[in-house]
Amino acid sequence: MERNYHALEFIPRQSDPARKWALSVKQPLAGLIATGRTQIITKSAAPPPELVGRRIALHAGAGHVPYKAFSEHARAWAEAAFGADLPALRHLLPHGGVIATVELEAAFRIGRVIDGRAMANPLGKYAAHYAGRWHGHDGGRIFEQGETEARWAWALTAPELCRRTVPLRGYGGIFDLDRARELEAQAQQGDAA
Repeated sequence: MERNYHALEFIPRQSDPARKWALSVKQPLAGLIATGRTQIITKSAAPPPELVGRRIALHAGAGHVPYKAFSEHARAWAEAAFGADLPALRHLLPHGGVIATVELEAAFRIGRVIDGRAMANPLGKYAAHYAGRWHGHDGGRIFEQGETEARWAWALTAPELCRRTVPLRGYGGIFDLDRARELEAQAQQGDAA
């Protein structure tokens, strides 16, 4: 079955990887990534191979994350760092814009999760994209719980916070940042008219 892509989404083997790309991640997970508290998120699909090893923008989505459950480690961190539980933290952190840039360092198919650490399936087709410590069975800590095995772990490393949140509507998947900013400007001009 062929996948349908939205107009701004990165399409493997068709889109230009040299353009500026952004990944939309909902809060509080985006904040955990931007502050370096976690470096791994799970997704149902692999990232485009052309973007592995590249720096991308991190968009903090404004939506709710009902399908994600977070570990006790994540809940304890939110309480200690912000004095808030994770659902409340989602509203305290900036959202609805780009908050940081990260390197999409690697991706691997999760074989199993042991003590909160994602262990790679060494037979995954992304074996060639392992880099640094993200390889084999090293296992990075994940804050998500539930059905994570057989999902993809995306290693988002070296976060650099924006000086201020860049307001922007998010789009699913990895999307064209410059085109999204153009659409945002057009919408604002239309509202002003």
